[in-house]
Amino acid sequence: TRPAPFAPMHAAPVSPPERSPRAAFARLSGALCALALLGCGGAAAIERQGNSLLVTLIDSTSALHVSAYGYGRSTTPFLERLSAEGLRFADVSAAAPYTLASVASLFLGEHVDVHGVEWAGDALPTGLELLPEAFREAGYRTFGFSSNLHISARFGFDRGFSRFDFVDPEVGRRPHHEVPAALLEGLAEELRREPERPFFGYVHLMPPHAPYDPPPPFATRFGNVDRGFGSIEFLTPLSRGARVASPAERQAVIDLYDASLAYADSILERIGADLEQTGRAAAVDWIVLSDHGEAFGERQLFQHSSLVLETMLRVPLLWRFGDRSLAGRVVETPVSLIDLNPTLRELYRLPGLAPETSVSLAPLLAGRELEREPWILARTASPGPYTSLRRGPWKLTFEAQTKRRRLHQVERDVFELDNRLQQEPQRAAALQAELTRWWARHRPEAAARSRLPLDAATRAQLEAIGYLPGAGAAGDPAAAAPAGEAQSGAPAAPTGGG
Repeated sequence: TRPAPFAPMHAAPVSPPERSPRAAFARLSGALCALALLGCGGAAAIERQGNSLLVTLIDSTSALHVSAYGYGRSTTPFLERLSAEGLRFADVSAAAPYTLASVASLFLGEHVDVHGVEWAGDALPTGLELLPEAFREAGYRTFGFSSNLHISARFGFDRGFSRFDFVDPEVGRRPHHEVPAALLEGLAEELRREPERPFFGYVHLMPPHAPYDPPPPFATRFGNVDRGFGSIEFLTPLSRGARVASPAERQAVIDLYDASLAYADSILERIGADLEQTGRAAAVDWIVLSDHGEAFGERQLFQHSSLVLETMLRVPLLWRFGDRSLAGRVVETPVSLIDLNPTLRELYRLPGLAPETSVSLAPLLAGRELEREPWILARTASPGPYTSLRRGPWKLTFEAQTKRRRLHQVERDVFELDNRLQQEPQRAAALQAELTRWWARHRPEAAARSRLPLDAATRAQLEAIGYLPGAGAAGDPAAAAPAGEAQSGAPAAPTGGG
């Protein structure tokens, strides 16, 4: 059976894990595996130095729509098999609900308030080391491929890569989000080069990012839906709160998104087959993840970027070791996506200083407790801006301009519909105090930073996928504060946009 950490309102209901005998047996097996690791030296069992690593990011993939995470539709059959062969992190949050800030956080291992990359045009800080730079310094061959303009040399993401190709998905092709053949051909070429030398590879695929426009036969995977419902022109007013989708329109959008996700899963299956054909699969570790989630009208908003909702932050994180050790393991501890950075630094023995605001997850892989609780913190640049801090099941969201707050027990309320602020004032105050201390130490100086100029062609390309610097949602229709919710004197978060 598939795992079931979530039961989205638009998915078929799935029984919680604790009610499933097979799931209970899996948890018992995982615990025995952890004890076995501890008995024979957990650190040695997860040592990855000298192994190649391929990181594949499928843009805008919500964990709540991934069948490997319990979604009712079979959107990701290949990822279900990959999960059975490797490690699945059950509860992973991105550091930002949009690509630029989230991938910068992943590459740097720091939260947005530290590195300050928020708007299109913000350059990556030169004083912080990127993950590919650390791999290259350790002697790895490094290469990267991307079809998202934000993740390109234009914005400095080629740093540390010996080869980095941005392959425009629009050049000479329709539909817009068909993965370019040139990207897959380039990846296949790199997988076969220098077989005696370990590599670090990064691949950034656009599907299922909007527009939701998968090629045949995936376009009709979940119904013969008019593709216009997946277009930027249709989605933008919904994303900005300018209009509310009808139930039928909402379902059409979901059908096209799920079909796009199934298409992305097929591309991952093709990459996996290519990896096997190289004969190096046993020496190549493979991570599949996303940069942020996606909303489908749960708070009357669609897509991402505008709010720090769980729907916009929850992402998959699957990790298959080449030797298939830790196969079938599930890490239930909530973590931040940026914690992957220090984890890789530790397991692959990379040089350089560990990031300050993330924590290595290596102890979890060895069945031990973490050194400290991860900072599950996220923010969006515009509007608001909104910042969220999560501790265990509780999450506080703070809007800087209005000083409004929301408190949700997200393990029970993943769509954040039940604001518990009035019922749990002490818990909210404690989380607010943590945010106050965080801002006192990590407030970025974004106003003093220079931004890269954006030419007309760059702006046009970003607008084609729904990005426009400085333009965000009109606001959160569900954010109206009840009497007494506003907190006078609360610290203002840094302003910006993405």
